[in-house]
Amino acid sequence: MNDRPYKPNLSTKSEKKSELPDYVTSIGKDQYKIDLTSPKIQGVGGFPCPKCGTTISPDDESEDIYTILDTKVKDDQLAEVILQCNNCGSKLTLTGFLEYPEKEEKK
Repeated sequence: MNDRPYKPNLSTKSEKKSELPDYVTSIGKDQYKIDLTSPKIQGVGGFPCPKCGTTISPDDESEDIYTILDTKVKDDQLAEVILQCNNCGSKLTLTGFLEYPEKEEKK
């Protein structure tokens, strides 16, 4: 007979968190906020989904890879876009649009 007191194993596989890039913040279960002002994203165009690694690219207009769920506008400028990765279902909130005012095209 074992005289040691019973200690349940309370650890779960989800406690092992993979490190997210510095431009990504976890804001809930399968929900992430992505700061587009990060130098690691600027000029690159696409970025990996924080959960599954699928490349999310603004060039993909087919909605095969992701679906646009919502957009938020502040003072007639795009402030936030909420996407859903079609591969894993994660919701991604893209921020940082207001940091970069659109340049007028030269005529």
